[in-house]
Amino acid sequence: MLKKCLSVLLLMAPFAMGNVTFQDDFEGDLSQWIGKTNQVHHGVIADDPLNSGNSVLKFSRTNSSGDIFSTPLLSYQDGPITLSFDYLGISDNGGAVADSGGFVGFSYGLAGTHYWKLATQGSYSGVEEHLIDDGKWHSYSLVINPTQDFHIMIEDFVNPAGDAYFDNIKITNAAVPAPGALILGSLGTGLVGWIRRKK
Repeated sequence: MLKKCLSVLLLMAPFAMGNVTFQDDFEGDLSQWIGKTNQVHHGVIADDPLNSGNSVLKFSRTNSSGDIFSTPLLSYQDGPITLSFDYLGISDNGGAVADSGGFVGFSYGLAGTHYWKLATQGSYSGVEEHLIDDGKWHSYSLVINPTQDFHIMIEDFVNPAGDAYFDNIKITNAAVPAPGALILGSLGTGLVGWIRRKK
C-alpha cells in the first residue's frame, strides 16, 4: 500500500511546463516583428481563408534571406528550443497544387548568418522538414539548436506573393522539473530504499 502511495506521489510531483519565450497568433498587429536590416517588411495581417474570424500572417511581396524577423533577440541558453507554428499553402497552378514559397527559420542578425529549417518542397532542399502546400492548415513542431541569441525569420519566397499563410508562431524552452518535484522525487526514492532494506 505504501509503495502505491509513493508511486502516486512521484507521478504527481509538479513539473514546470516548457517556458514560452515568444509567441504571436496574429490577432493584433505586427509590433513583435521587424524587417530585414531594419527596413520595412512585407508581412501583413490577413483574414484566414479557411476559418472565419481568425487572423493570420501573409506577405504582400516575395523576398529572400528573410522578410520578417522577431523583434526581440531570443535566448539560446535554455534549450532545447522548440519552434512551432501553423502553415497553409494554397497556391494553385491550373488545378495542380504549386509551390507557395513559405520559409521559416532563425537568424543571428537581420539577416546575417541564418538557417532555414522548414520550407515548401519546390523552393529549397536543404531543410529539416518540408511544408505541405495542399490548401489545408498543418501544424509543425521542430527542435532547433541556435548557438547564440537569435531571431525567428519568415518569408514568402515564390511568386505570386500572398499564398503562404502562417499562424500561432511559438518558441518554447524544454520542460524542466520544478524544485518541489526534485525534492519530492529524492525523498520518495530514499523512502522506497529504506523500506526494501527493512524487509
